[in-house]
Amino acid sequence: MQESNTGNAKKGKNGFFGIPSKIVVGVLQVLCIFIFAFSAAILLLLHNSGWTLNDLGTKAHFYETQAAGEKMDDYLSKVGNIIRLSERFKTDGKINQEVVVDIMHDEIWEPHAQMMDESSFNRETSYTLGQLEKMSKTQIADELNELSQSYYYDPKGVDFETPETKAAIKRIEELSGADIDSFSDKFIYMFKNGKALEEAKGQKTAAGETLAEYAAKNKDTVSLQELYEQLTISMDRYTDTMRILSNTSCFNNSNFRFFLKAGNGHVYTNVPEWKDLKDISKIEPEGDQYICYNRQQGMIDNQGREYPDNEAGRYLSDILSDNPVLDTDEMVYLGMNKAYPEHDELYRTARMLDNFMPYAQVLVVLGIISIFLWMLLLILGTIQAGKNPYHAEIHLYWLDKIPTEIGLAVGILAMIGLAIGPAFLIDEITSYERSMWVYVLSALVAALCYAVFLLIYSSIVRRIKAHNLWEQSLVKKIADLGGGIYKRGKTSTKMILVYGVFIGVNAILIISRSWVFFFFCMLLDALVLLYLMKKAEEKKRVLEGLERIGSGDLEYKVDVTDLSGDNLKLAETVNHVGDGLSAAISDKLKSERLKADLITNVSHDIKTPLTSIINYVDLLKRENFQDPKIKGYIDVLVSKSWRLKQLTEDLVEASKVSSGNVKLEFITINLNELVQQMNGEFDEKFKKSRLSIVPTLTTDALCISADSRHMWRVLENLYSNVVKYGMPGTRVYVETRRDQGKIIFSMKNISENPLNFEADELTERFIRGDVARKTEGSGLGLSIASELTRLLRGTFHIYLDGDLFKVTLSFDEVKELPH
Repeated sequence: MQESNTGNAKKGKNGFFGIPSKIVVGVLQVLCIFIFAFSAAILLLLHNSGWTLNDLGTKAHFYETQAAGEKMDDYLSKVGNIIRLSERFKTDGKINQEVVVDIMHDEIWEPHAQMMDESSFNRETSYTLGQLEKMSKTQIADELNELSQSYYYDPKGVDFETPETKAAIKRIEELSGADIDSFSDKFIYMFKNGKALEEAKGQKTAAGETLAEYAAKNKDTVSLQELYEQLTISMDRYTDTMRILSNTSCFNNSNFRFFLKAGNGHVYTNVPEWKDLKDISKIEPEGDQYICYNRQQGMIDNQGREYPDNEAGRYLSDILSDNPVLDTDEMVYLGMNKAYPEHDELYRTARMLDNFMPYAQVLVVLGIISIFLWMLLLILGTIQAGKNPYHAEIHLYWLDKIPTEIGLAVGILAMIGLAIGPAFLIDEITSYERSMWVYVLSALVAALCYAVFLLIYSSIVRRIKAHNLWEQSLVKKIADLGGGIYKRGKTSTKMILVYGVFIGVNAILIISRSWVFFFFCMLLDALVLLYLMKKAEEKKRVLEGLERIGSGDLEYKVDVTDLSGDNLKLAETVNHVGDGLSAAISDKLKSERLKADLITNVSHDIKTPLTSIINYVDLLKRENFQDPKIKGYIDVLVSKSWRLKQLTEDLVEASKVSSGNVKLEFITINLNELVQQMNGEFDEKFKKSRLSIVPTLTTDALCISADSRHMWRVLENLYSNVVKYGMPGTRVYVETRRDQGKIIFSMKNISENPLNFEADELTERFIRGDVARKTEGSGLGLSIASELTRLLRGTFHIYLDGDLFKVTLSFDEVKELPH
């Protein structure tokens, strides 16, 4: 059985995804890159040396190619430039320091430009070569040119109170004949400092004045800033010209030999034996590849004209036919020694072309094949990446645990090394004679860089296949860390973090000083404003929901559509609070109904036997028992049975009132009349309890809308409460009045027992002012009175101050009684 499983496993193995297959594909990719880099390096160097695809397959030597013609033309042009500039600026082989140049004429520095007559120069912008040499050493031109920028960064600016500034202003007005107000502060600054600097360095123009003074005299046509800029340009051209004139190495130790005779009869050559020759026909080529011709009035005379019959000769013929070297009348001979005795750049170029040009065709074929084969292998490697030979699951390696950004950075660096590494290596050893090992080493560098890139590329592919690219990202880890800190932080901390990021981004965009970044800054601010407005609207919606729920609409729900963040959580919490309150109130109402039902049922069950007891006690009382004990017993039964009956009725009524199960008939009644009737009703009871009533009633009618029967019950309970708990021998104050559209009834007295509780507790059920419960109260009177007052659309308020008890009723006034 075990052998069968092994056999099945081997049968299911796919060798294409095995480690050996992957290694072969990877090694072949690196080998292709090596071959391509080696071929490309040699072909690029051949191209830079003048080889073209037109030379592909030819067996010509270097001196026969167009590249050789280009080298000869470059050399001849360089010699011609040196000769032209030497005639212009040298005397007896040395720089003539007295030659005058106008800095406003750049053409004077051009070798092929015609030399201008000094009389055409503007002496106020002209200097001698000697002055330019001194300026080059002191770098005064750069200092003068920087004045325009120094003006903006100089904290002092133009101080008009200094003697120097006053003298400068006076000189400007003298030169220009205009008021100083017609000049800018910048010009005054540049004139003062520029003039002082020019005079301090002793550099005045051929006219004996400074450039600053010339600009002041011609303020409408000349810019001092442009003058200083042009002076800097002229100094750069002067430096380049002197460098060309000092480089005469091309005359000596060269593989070129030249003979030039200008129309004025001057002869120039780097072969001492040729200095006294009058005609190029006397020159012996001695193994040179050469050209020679005689130009008259700009046209080359075909007689005596000689060019090599190859690509080099044809190129030179085309170039030189219309481009004189020195003058329209000239004799020219230029020879290139085909043995290259001097080991200069020409020698290295010729040696390389002669060595590698025969293999160019093979290198092109190898490069094309290697790049196409590499593309095919890269596709195969991409398919293999992450797969294994036994199942379809993606397998990750230790390299895949490196953060994605680091891997990408290494891969990009490897590609940069692949692109520029070989070229840098070859460029670093250009001073040596190049051999095959240089190109092999550069190709190895390219292959090594690609091997590093291939490892990173395969890792990225595996992560993509395993959907793990983002999971291994540093950005994700930092974002998760920041998100965790943000979530755990307080609201104020979050706001500070967000505000800090916002300010930072704005600062970066503004500092950039670009209108594009400024536009993005404004766009960012607009988006933040829209975001804040949205958040404010969301918050307003939540607050409206709170107000609706607070006003009693417990079924109201805040719409959570489009809400986000803390506002969404707050809205959901508000909705849950509403649900909780609604459920709590429903439970409370259900509990109250159950209590009311229980009290009603119990009271009803008690009421039936209690009625029988009362009736039988009444029958016993009619028997006229003579025994005093029996009479006493019967009196106790009568008293207690009637008290129990009253308690039962109070319970039933309290239950009805609390549940709102009370039928009300509102009519307009005169509260004064009702109070007067109640005073008369309880007059005897007050006297029995030794209480004195002190009424304070208005003379006119105080009309309210109420149910007369239940209003009577409210007052009856209040008066009964005073009779039961009032301190004997004290007064009871009863008052009615009108106050801002309200009818007020108040009653106050001194309690017999200490009132050691809150006023609101007295309106709760079964709470009595007599804590010891020595009186016959049920503890329901004030509760019933309070609930009935609420049902009658009035307010019920109790005030306690020590033993003082005060109750106040308030109702809306009805203006007139119905007729």
